[in-house]
Amino acid sequence: MNGILSPNERLGKAVQITKQWLRELLQLQQAIYSLQELYDNTDGLRAVQYQAVASTSTDNPDISAKVAIERAEIAERLKITKIRVKIVNEALSQLAETEYQAVYNRYVVGLSWLKVADRLYFSERWAKKLAERGLDKTARAIFGLPVDD
Repeated sequence: MNGILSPNERLGKAVQITKQWLRELLQLQQAIYSLQELYDNTDGLRAVQYQAVASTSTDNPDISAKVAIERAEIAERLKITKIRVKIVNEALSQLAETEYQAVYNRYVVGLSWLKVADRLYFSERWAKKLAERGLDKTARAIFGLPVDD
């Protein structure tokens, strides 16, 4: 084996990563809110700066630079998180409504297959089929893999 994945292996890996991203979607959306609040909270940063200066004025001569670095790191995390959420949401938006509901309720909300089927008014078997098809389409959209003909 030369380390290059076959198309089926690539799709399997993409589906695996997509499942993980979907399971984290609500947390990532909450993280965006929290990071934005932290970034915007300049009073909080001033308080951190004041506390650091008051406690270690000789050890840390340039606290404002550290605060600026911290703020830049928060901005970078915020940017990356927003991009990831946007990518996942755009991929999900390409699904048919029933596929979307099956994928969203199973992988994002975390419902059992029985509850997903109940919400869709389909059998559990059909709900699984819809979710599998939707997950495949979502993974292909996120990772730019070709669609099977």
